Amino acid sequence: MNRPIHQILLLSTFAIVAVASISAGLISAHLGAKHVVEQKTESLEQLGRVMQPLVSEGFSSTAGAGAAQELAEEAGRYAQCRVTLIRTDGVVIGDSERTAETVRLMDNHGDRPEIVTALDGRVGSSLRHSNTLDKDLLYVALPVRQGPRVSGVLRVAIPLTEVEELSAGIRNVVAISIVVGLALALVLSLILAHCLTRPIAEMTAVANEMAQEKFDVRAPSARIKEISQLGRALNTIADAYRKHIESLVAERNQARAILESMAEGVLALDAEGKILLTNPAAAALFNLSSTEAKGKPLMEIVRQHELGELEKQVRSERRYARRDYMMFQPVERFLRVHGVPCEAGGPGGPHTVLVIEDLTELQQYERVRKDFVANVSHELKSPLTSIRGLTETLLDGAIADEKNNRRFVGLIKEEADRLSSLIEDLLQLAQIESIEAPVKMQAVDVKPIVEDLLPRLRPEIDRRGLSLKMDLEEAERVLADPGRLGQVFMNLLVNAIEYNREGGSITVGSRLEDGSLRISVKDTGIGIPSEDIPRIFERFYRVDKARTRRPGGTGLGLSIVKHIVESHGGKVSVESRLDHGSTFSFTLPLYERKPQT
Repeated sequence: MNRPIHQILLLSTFAIVAVASISAGLISAHLGAKHVVEQKTESLEQLGRVMQPLVSEGFSSTAGAGAAQELAEEAGRYAQCRVTLIRTDGVVIGDSERTAETVRLMDNHGDRPEIVTALDGRVGSSLRHSNTLDKDLLYVALPVRQGPRVSGVLRVAIPLTEVEELSAGIRNVVAISIVVGLALALVLSLILAHCLTRPIAEMTAVANEMAQEKFDVRAPSARIKEISQLGRALNTIADAYRKHIESLVAERNQARAILESMAEGVLALDAEGKILLTNPAAAALFNLSSTEAKGKPLMEIVRQHELGELEKQVRSERRYARRDYMMFQPVERFLRVHGVPCEAGGPGGPHTVLVIEDLTELQQYERVRKDFVANVSHELKSPLTSIRGLTETLLDGAIADEKNNRRFVGLIKEEADRLSSLIEDLLQLAQIESIEAPVKMQAVDVKPIVEDLLPRLRPEIDRRGLSLKMDLEEAERVLADPGRLGQVFMNLLVNAIEYNREGGSITVGSRLEDGSLRISVKDTGIGIPSEDIPRIFERFYRVDKARTRRPGGTGLGLSIVKHIVESHGGKVSVESRLDHGSTFSFTLPLYERKPQT
């Protein structure tokens, strides 16, 4: 709730004084009562020391049965207080306020705090309610000695009536002092609030004028040091604010100049996806006018659905995203769009910023590079033809050594086949990376694709005595290119067969994971050393030792798997330990059925 400052000053000052006065009063009353109790305790202790010689006879072994009671009654009349005599075992043997018959019925006092202290040879005291007399008493217990040992306890007690009367008197004095102090505090608070609020009101009026951009006004001086400093601060703020506005205007002009000179296109969008700003590069790229685009939805002006999808993703997820796509209208271009959420734009500022790079030339260079790889692969087929021709000639009897000629020729043919496989894999990899060969996405059941590959793999599986188990989610379909998904499974299954142990097993499984289907191919083979795992998907990378001993293989199979999976928007990974098998897994997006209308 908003309150005037004079009320706040008045109430806060009065509250502080009130709290301080009441706190001091309560502390004073408490200390006064404590002091009274201490004085009474000291008086009772002195009185008890006087009576110690008188009552010591009651604890002697020669004293009669009623001697202790008589001594307690006599001491009580002398001291005008309650006197109790207690043996070392806690049994009461005399009490000035009770008869001899009732004394025998009293509770054992061995557990009373003042008695415990006295039996230990020290003076004990306690403030508590007496069940015997049904009133509050102040107890002081002194040890009674016969020689070096404690033979009993003398306890003297008085009611707390006198203490309570003194405490009440102290409380009355404190209450009167508090009332007088509060009255004075109220008057002083009123005077202080008036002295402080008048110059503050004047400063407020000046600040209101400055808020209306009247920076020539100046705050008046004041007698109060802090308020005078506030006035000087307001004047300094006015000067600084004027300079800051001039600086902001200059920075805005500089930012506009930089934005207009950028080669990349820039689109700034609000929280609803409407265009706030475009630079000339973006206007030229999409053939639009900056004035026409401002305030209109992005898709109404640009009409590029990839751009709209990226903007929606950045706006909903509030994190950086990037997308490459081909734009065919008005001119065919290859674009890379960076979507960045603008967190510091303010309520009226940009919510999302799209930076568009024209990578058409770079894409053409990349196409030339990939075509070069394809052409080189085709050229390699010529020496392969020669190697095969030479192999056939040698096998026809050109080498006289019957023991080794066919083995040598077989090795030459094996190398030729390996080179042929290399060429085929290079061509396949070039095709996967080619933008002109897009992925044909459709709803795919995973299990039938694996089953279609088994007839080609079954002979090698049976030859090595391997077992194959499929644990796939049959009810779930993924969004994928069936042909390329078959290539992924073929490469992973061939790896699982070739690097497995005789009589081992292969498991093809899947599970749902965050809107995707994770598919895994697990083997019980030789495994992969941990230092090789980060590089296992690189082109031509081979694990040393055991992996290099196998025949065939181009070193491109896992690289092909990686590129195909990533072209589907998934990720590929491997978990493996040396001599404990490997598990290759990859994710594919689930096929989402659109509701019928």
